[in-house]
Amino acid sequence: MLRALGPLFRARHPDDLAKRAVELVLSAVGLVRAGVYLYDDRLDLMVGTWGTDLRQRVIDEHFAMFRLGEKGHWAFARAMSGEALWTVIEGSPLIVNETTSTRVIGRGWTVCTPICSGGKPLGAMYSDPGLTRARIDPRKQMHAALLCGLTGMLLAEMPRSPSRSFVSGRPTRR
Repeated sequence: MLRALGPLFRARHPDDLAKRAVELVLSAVGLVRAGVYLYDDRLDLMVGTWGTDLRQRVIDEHFAMFRLGEKGHWAFARAMSGEALWTVIEGSPLIVNETTSTRVIGRGWTVCTPICSGGKPLGAMYSDPGLTRARIDPRKQMHAALLCGLTGMLLAEMPRSPSRSFVSGRPTRR
């Protein structure tokens, strides 16, 4: 597993890192569908980067965004406290992000795996079964959490202004 994570170390920009993380969660971890969102703490928004469509192709999801909300903050708090590296949200809308719209294709489980570093939320990977009847595989989710942990460490070390958000480029909260 660790050898498979090598492409993450070649990323030079947060966007490239996010894309490589999505590619690896499909190829090395074996999840059905996933997307990486970065957290803009100034606006309390999750902003899309890269994800997968229903055919497991990596797609651009930069236009997608949503408010983190209570369940998202809860998942981050659980991860940062060490209570849980990933959180299952049952009955969640399963969505497909398309260039001009986002549509709900059903309801089911979604796993939120926070991407954190230094006690701060930087983003999250969301995974779901898409149109398959896949069940949650704890081993795969643990591997996804390992990938997200490494992604968080690398993301925190990427060159940027220390007072600016990864996503909006605006000043961060102090």
